[in-house]
Amino acid sequence: MADNIVLLSQDESRFASESNHITSWSEKGVSVSYWGYRYGTALNCFGSFNLQTGHFISSFHGTGNALTTIEHFKIVRKHYGTKPIAYLIDNASWHKTKKVLEYCEKNNITLLFLPPPIHQSTIQLREFGDI
Repeated sequence: MADNIVLLSQDESRFASESNHITSWSEKGVSVSYWGYRYGTALNCFGSFNLQTGHFISSFHGTGNALTTIEHFKIVRKHYGTKPIAYLIDNASWHKTKKVLEYCEKNNITLLFLPPPIHQSTIQLREFGDI
């Protein structure tokens, strides 16, 4: 990869109060604990980690969707100026929307989609009778 390309890993997590459904990542057997407001408030945290320097950029939004993904990308773009950016990113449906892809194309951003988790791949292979 060229020296001038910024290589980032990007993900987001939703934290919600008054919910018994954990939607954030944590170690197996460990629940995420945080202080929040009552009655269904939520906060979406977006993070981009520079795999070359260790620099981390985060942003917080009331929802997680294509538009807030673009808002986070704008914050990251402002930090790195005009340097080309490549994101290692998961296959969330909002990452592949027309708006996100158009923004990326216009702003010298390449999305490198990760393969599905191994358990999804195994399920798909079983459907075809390969294992």
